[in-house]
Amino acid sequence: MDAGAGHGRLGREPNLLAESIRAMRADEAMDRDDRAEMLENESDLSLMREVMIVAPDTWGEVSEEAHHMVFGYLIKQISPVAPLGFPDAQRFQIMWRIPELPAA
Repeated sequence: MDAGAGHGRLGREPNLLAESIRAMRADEAMDRDDRAEMLENESDLSLMREVMIVAPDTWGEVSEEAHHMVFGYLIKQISPVAPLGFPDAQRFQIMWRIPELPAA
């Protein structure tokens, strides 16, 4: 998936990560295994420090695990809608935990 989709929104919507974390915790329909994995990852204080500094200008400085956590918070569901070979933006449909704001 294109990393720009997630960290681009982080730059435009400064409270997005905190709001997404709250939405994920309130999501009673979240898969039990996914929730257990997120809670296990949250117990890693070093990883959570990385997650909490994620911004467009720090994206390249944090680990792949931190990227995964951020995407887990931001994205409720991602589904392939086009075959391999299409650009990621066209290939995947993203359901954000916090819906995107309409373009001005």
